[in-house]
Amino acid sequence: MIVIIGADGFLGKCVAAKLREMPWEGKSLMPFHDREMFFDFLPVHYQEVDWIIYCDKREKVEKHNTFRMEYVRQLWSVSASYSVPLVYAFFQPDKDVFTDFQPEVFATWTRKQYRKPPYWYIFRLSELYGPNDGGPSEQMSHVLQWYQTIVETGRVELMKKRDSDDDTGFCRDYVYVKDVVRALYWFMTHQPASDVYDIGSGFARTDMAVVHAIYQAMRSEPRIEFCGEEHKSTSSVDSVFMPNLSKLRRIGYKKDFMTVEKGVKSYVQRYLQTGNKYL
Repeated sequence: MIVIIGADGFLGKCVAAKLREMPWEGKSLMPFHDREMFFDFLPVHYQEVDWIIYCDKREKVEKHNTFRMEYVRQLWSVSASYSVPLVYAFFQPDKDVFTDFQPEVFATWTRKQYRKPPYWYIFRLSELYGPNDGGPSEQMSHVLQWYQTIVETGRVELMKKRDSDDDTGFCRDYVYVKDVVRALYWFMTHQPASDVYDIGSGFARTDMAVVHAIYQAMRSEPRIEFCGEEHKSTSSVDSVFMPNLSKLRRIGYKKDFMTVEKGVKSYVQRYLQTGNKYL
């Protein structure tokens, strides 16, 4: 049995769809929407559980200050106690947003623990987009928000970077959800060294470039305007998390991640415009 905590979220739905598509050794899936209930379930059913996957959800900025450090430690500890492999994927907030979950600190903590899960992988993500996206606005990707705005109004309004005359908007690492799911599945099947890994394209792309990619996929003429309001939390690309893929490459993961142009085109034309929202 493979347990997926957060199976009702964007990434959780996509991981579940991938595992159903690849009936891995005939294992069943057990979705958990309430992460606290899992701790009552595992002591009774641990002999049936082959993997624990926790897919975190994007939340409002003000909720990042309780970013589940204690929960992840507890999850890691019970995975170790019952000798079950663990996967945890979370969204790294901007560097100027406080979070009590620091992956490097967590990795140091694991090295001090006597008992460990057979395998454990912490995956740090940035700006995710693709099929299964949706839900409340704070959980929705920028790509989907901009697409919906274009459909409704025909134009997009972007913010300029503070203290900059650059009309390209902010830079982020945009990663297509299919690439993330493929990487997680690779870890589960290849079982490299346990550690914290960054996953993403590794390249910063501007809001302007992404919006242009959306218009191009829709075969529409771009209509982009800039508002004068300064962004309140992000002042430059340096304050945005950028994945470092060197560790990922060293352990043998060689697959490329889609460019914004290719990923947005696939998402818009194969899913959004056809009404097929799911993998």
